[in-house]
Amino acid sequence: VVEYGVNIKVASNSIIESVKYNVENATGFIVKQVNVHVESVRVD
Repeated sequence: VVEYGVNIKVASNSIIESVKYNVENATGFIVKQVNVHVESVRVD
């Protein structure tokens, strides 16, 4: 969940890079692809 005003694409790219980095460092495997799916958007 991200706060109102946060750029979803930027947040998604940050998540992708973090997951890729951590998986590669934990396993030693090279990660080719990480997918992030936005399921919904809610404005309160």
